[in-house]
Amino acid sequence: MHRTRVAALAVVSISALSLTPHAAAQWSHNPSANLGISVGGSDQAQPKVAATPDGGCYIAWLDGIGTGWDTRLQRLNARGVPQWPGNGVLVADTAFSSTEDYGLAVDAAGNALLAYRDNSTGTTHAEVQKVDAAGNLLWNAAGVQVSTAGVNAPKVCVLSDGNIGVMWTQSPGVRFQKLDPAGNILLAAGGIIENPVSSFYLGADLQPGDNGSAILSWVKFTQRHLWSQKIDAAGAKVWNAGNPLIVFDGSALANGYQPTFLPDGAGGAIYCWYDLGALNPLNVRVQRVNAAGGETYPHNGVVVSTNTVDRFRTNPSAAYHAATDEIYVFWGDTALPTTLGQFGVSGQKINGTTGARMWGDAAVNYVPFSTLQNSFVRTVALAAGGAIVSFIDRAGAAAQIKTLRVDAAGATAWTPAILNASAVSSGKSRLFAAANSAGNRALLTWGDARTDANDIYAQNVNLDGSLGNPGDVNDNGLVNVDDLLAVINAWGTCPVRPTFCAADIAGPPIGNGAVNVDDLLAVINNWG
Repeated sequence: MHRTRVAALAVVSISALSLTPHAAAQWSHNPSANLGISVGGSDQAQPKVAATPDGGCYIAWLDGIGTGWDTRLQRLNARGVPQWPGNGVLVADTAFSSTEDYGLAVDAAGNALLAYRDNSTGTTHAEVQKVDAAGNLLWNAAGVQVSTAGVNAPKVCVLSDGNIGVMWTQSPGVRFQKLDPAGNILLAAGGIIENPVSSFYLGADLQPGDNGSAILSWVKFTQRHLWSQKIDAAGAKVWNAGNPLIVFDGSALANGYQPTFLPDGAGGAIYCWYDLGALNPLNVRVQRVNAAGGETYPHNGVVVSTNTVDRFRTNPSAAYHAATDEIYVFWGDTALPTTLGQFGVSGQKINGTTGARMWGDAAVNYVPFSTLQNSFVRTVALAAGGAIVSFIDRAGAAAQIKTLRVDAAGATAWTPAILNASAVSSGKSRLFAAANSAGNRALLTWGDARTDANDIYAQNVNLDGSLGNPGDVNDNGLVNVDDLLAVINAWGTCPVRPTFCAADIAGPPIGNGAVNVDDLLAVINNWG
């Protein structure tokens, strides 16, 4: 269809149709109008997001409405439209006066798996629940209890054989249990136990291995070292002759820090953490362990940067690109000496096979030092290569969420390089990110104090730096003649990003300061 004909058809339609009002119940392409997931009274906290096979996602959070912190869940379709009414589905009604970590995963059929603490029966124990796409609790109203009293921070993952793994801390050690897809417990009551000879363990993360196995990590608290173990499908400990594998014991982890890790898809794991080492103070390290439990890189891992002169590094986020065997790592920088109060964000690519630093020994700085204290840096690997990196840009009530994309060579892909994912200045916390099932979008969720003490908001980020659904000018979940009319009515000059202009949807990376036939074609090309 010729461009002039497209424009003419749209103009003819103006007399017959009116614009659809802006709707806020789907992914928004306006960074000042993010999608509200839970904006009720009281407080909501600790959101997590996990992608579904259909391009959508689940978002879980802890909800302080009522008599305690409850576990709730919402499902979004690929356009970001919430699929369940109100405040989502109540998964667990508990009476906890404080929050702890919990687990969220998605199985191949698109069901959500949650692991959480429950005290509704008078004792604190770990439970697991499966929720289907319609919001039904499949493992009875109470879920499946996998532990006795005294548990903390349960985690859940879907194993390669379709069964479900669950890990939790039960002082003094950590425990693991396995369930089948119907919720039947497969291992001995109380689970596989990993107890220390002295001190105690704090569970860190749980991920699937190969052949129905699970990989666990935890922190040995006294020394604050990072340990790990693989448990096979029958419940046997298989790494290091059944003894814990010491991933890091070079110095110590920060107090209270339990780093996550990544499965490599081949039965091994990729660990990323920061340490308090004396030789390289507060540096970020990466280690890969193969399926047999062998360390791929030197013991205690490789550092992401050899520069220890003017900065230290904390709270890294890693993502693995299996097709190219590359590990993307981004983190927060702090200037030395710390009295300068300067902060930034940097990144590095690690060769998955050799551990070599691919973006230079000093790494690459993406957010130059400033007084803005960046936090919750989150990395999402893209199917096309490279990564989308998002972070909270400052502490306090004026925080925003920024995002940038880097290609496989480490170059930024958008102009300007750093864009707004949330331009609302408000207190923000606990940013969490995941890639969608196609690996071409980042899905973000976070705590936000824009209306009260803390609510849950979400936003998608597309490959070109745009937000929302391509071509959906009025954010109503459909791309149709109303969007064409929105472009026609705004025809002419628009502010250039980062200033928001709804109809300016075409041009690299998104918008070019003019509303014209290119924007009409962007609507047509995404029709439906």
